[in-house]
Amino acid sequence: MNLEHEGGEEYPTFNFARAMALYAKNFIKTSATTSFEYLSLITLNNDLPPPINRYQIEAAQNGVRELVIESRAFVGLLGDIRPDGTREPGIIEQKSRLLSVNDSAKRDYIRSIVEKAATVVDDEGDTSSAVLLYHLSEDYSLVLATINRRLSDVFLDSSSPIYANDPAAREEAKKMNFSLAADADPAMLASNVLTMYQANGHILANLDNRERETCKVLLGMIEARKTFLAGRWEACISVLPPKI
Repeated sequence: MNLEHEGGEEYPTFNFARAMALYAKNFIKTSATTSFEYLSLITLNNDLPPPINRYQIEAAQNGVRELVIESRAFVGLLGDIRPDGTREPGIIEQKSRLLSVNDSAKRDYIRSIVEKAATVVDDEGDTSSAVLLYHLSEDYSLVLATINRRLSDVFLDSSSPIYANDPAAREEAKKMNFSLAADADPAMLASNVLTMYQANGHILANLDNRERETCKVLLGMIEARKTFLAGRWEACISVLPPKI
């Protein structure tokens, strides 16, 4: 509750946008989509006279941007990628009109959120989330560059889970629903992304071929190291990538 002044008199006012934003925070960790629904209520005031209506709309849109970063609920809010490389939209895209984002502006609004979130999680080392977000922003070469950095980091680390060579774990992973954000194994993530990209002509045409070849080489090196650690030294030669 605030006090506004008009003609020397004070009268109480209620900051609806701030109240909704504070209440929405109660659901950030438990249900980010519920938090989104409450933030979208702020735009109920878009019929107020300008510039107040614009302030309300901006408050809602900025609140949703902050929600994405704070909740990390990227799949539910921003979407996911199907095995064929097509996008599965999240609630922000599905209900963008609740935020007074029209169809022509929707793409730019989503991308502004995705790019900021991708930078944050990439800096934190969350490779699978960064890959999902860079893919959603259609920066496919950066997807592979991010994966390649991660593969390089884990290649010489013999204690890395990628060298566990657990057949049961691999079979269990195959049963999981496909999701870039859910794949914590960088080698499996790289393999899934390469398969997806090479099957999609549009993506392949916009891909830096050097990143694609580097990814293949790194995957070959990791597979060779797995074979070596398993004690099958002669077999290492057969799995080494041809460019080494």
